[in-house]
Amino acid sequence: MLFALCRVGTSQLEITEARRYLEEAGCRVLAGELLEQVAYRRASDEGRAATETRYPSLNRRAEMLAQSVVNSIAALTG
Repeated sequence: MLFALCRVGTSQLEITEARRYLEEAGCRVLAGELLEQVAYRRASDEGRAATETRYPSLNRRAEMLAQSVVNSIAALTG
């Protein structure tokens, strides 16, 4: 089982603490996270992916999470 941090706040400390808590509980946590941002919801409303917002920094965060999913699947099947 893998956990993705989605709809998290913008506090890097809170994100780090959430990631640490899950890891200490023995869970695997994907790299990257999706912040709670209107831009992600707007992209979805317009039929676009989380990597297709109007903001490059948010797109990079979403790309990191997506790549982490791909890498995890590749490790399982490789």
